[in-house]
Amino acid sequence: MLKISKPQKKDILDLAKIYMKSYNAEWEKWTLSKSKDMINYRFTKKLKLKATLDWKIVWLLFADIKPFYNGNILTDWDLVVDPKYQKNSIGKQLFFYGMQYAQKNLSVRFREFYTFRDSYQYKRYKKLWFYDSQKFVLMAGNIEDIIKKNKYL
Repeated sequence: MLKISKPQKKDILDLAKIYMKSYNAEWEKWTLSKSKDMINYRFTKKLKLKATLDWKIVWLLFADIKPFYNGNILTDWDLVVDPKYQKNSIGKQLFFYGMQYAQKNLSVRFREFYTFRDSYQYKRYKKLWFYDSQKFVLMAGNIEDIIKKNKYL
């Protein structure tokens, strides 16, 4: 039976393993040590949930809640499904559970995130009625390059 609860600090190693397996199954290169660092960081977030199936953690959700002029925003979302349990609708069910939980318990009205246009997440989220905001763009840069190319120091 699927059970949803808040993760505990004692879950960090299991959560880190799932995090690492899930993201490495895509294209990222996480180590267990870096995954544990990320999970420890994620414990600082306002929304924290895990799902267990037969006492095994199969899903985790960490997200921040940011106040904004039009209401609280669900942001910096990390939703991870153990690769063994992907493609069987658990992830989609828990995705909606997480949004409903945030709406009901944390007064969230809006969800924002960044993703890559060529990712499977982009296509999935478009099907779920998310839209491309033409007002926002993700800007990123290597700090070393930025400092070298701007001689202000």
